[in-house]
Amino acid sequence: VEHSSFIELFKKLCPGYILPSRDKLTGVILSHLAIKIENKIDSILVQRIQH
Repeated sequence: VEHSSFIELFKKLCPGYILPSRDKLTGVILSHLAIKIENKIDSILVQRIQH
């Protein structure tokens, strides 16, 4: 995310978009994704137990 070529590519593709920092990706975004996946797994398991 912080490599200059990658940043330039995004500036050309979507000038108004601001890429998240490496810290934000590994912190907040990854944590939210992990919670979302855990919730989906829980939902699938509950459905299988009920049927």
